[in-house]
Amino acid sequence: MSASSILASLQSVRRKGALNCGLDLSRNKERKMNGIIYLVGLVVVILAVLSFFGLR
Repeated sequence: MSASSILASLQSVRRKGALNCGLDLSRNKERKMNGIIYLVGLVVVILAVLSFFGLR
């Protein structure tokens, strides 16, 4: 293997790692957003049940 082919393969691995890191960040952001939506929905359901029984 020549030095230029090794350098090219290292650069491609580095680029793929950077792309995966970006995808991981967007997945974490999406997971956090889904958690917030779930929590808000849960609070709404609890308030609806409490108001149905007249406890709110």
